[in-house]
Amino acid sequence: MIGFFASIVLIIKGIYDSGFYTMSLWNAKANTELETAYHFLLGFELFTNMFLICFSVFCIVLMLQKRDILPRIITVYLISTTFLLISDNILSSYFLHTAFGDYVQMKLVFQNIISCCIWIPYFQRSQRVKETFVNPYPPVEFEYYEEEQEEEKILTE
Repeated sequence: MIGFFASIVLIIKGIYDSGFYTMSLWNAKANTELETAYHFLLGFELFTNMFLICFSVFCIVLMLQKRDILPRIITVYLISTTFLLISDNILSSYFLHTAFGDYVQMKLVFQNIISCCIWIPYFQRSQRVKETFVNPYPPVEFEYYEEEQEEEKILTE
């Protein structure tokens, strides 16, 4: 759970430090042939960061409720995080005509791949995980709908 809180804080710090909300960043490639591609890349990174923040919050909620779907959701989270990092590297190298993956970005990708190799098997096979995350979603009851209809009948009569 600490990892999810840390990832939220780090993503927000990264958005703030990179200046996503400043015009100087968005106008950095203005009036060049790369302007559209640069704006697309910035939009993709901003969307990706917001998606990962929401996904992290969702995982925290599931973890606190000890929901039985958490192991599958964490697997999707880890794979999607790695996929989005690799996609970001590919898109930035393609659109901005830069070398594929600098040291810092590739280090992040490899850290995420190693994290996937450790945590996905743990969440899929661990007996402790199977015994901890056991709460299913409660069944849906539609009684409230019937009560509302009865009240409406009484009011209309």
